[in-house]
Amino acid sequence: MVVAEMTNTIPPNLDLRWEAKEVVRDIGDKPHLFQRIVLTGAWFPNRAEAPFVRVGEVTTRRVLIADDSASVRAYFDRPIPDGETIEFGYGDQVTLRFPREFSRRRLLLLDRERLPKGIVFMGKPV
Repeated sequence: MVVAEMTNTIPPNLDLRWEAKEVVRDIGDKPHLFQRIVLTGAWFPNRAEAPFVRVGEVTTRRVLIADDSASVRAYFDRPIPDGETIEFGYGDQVTLRFPREFSRRRLLLLDRERLPKGIVFMGKPV
């Protein structure tokens, strides 16, 4: 993936933030466990090229941009690596790098005892 030339400074009018938690979503007829990051603080328009979010070497399985373009929901089906930069972009170009690295300590985890039977994570039952 090519990274576009970018400045290392964040424009002063952007307040880039993220929050992360585990969520369950149905795919086909089975519940799947995802780690979701919600990005805010910028304008995220829909474009012809598909959006992506990447943390280190892990890229999202699915990205949903809010109707008002004020936030992004990024779904990961692999564990998000700790201490890596969160990047957002379209196609093969990064357009934003978030200044605060991903921290597993800030990932809200679901109670494993309350998860549905047969839930899938990383292609395997949990």
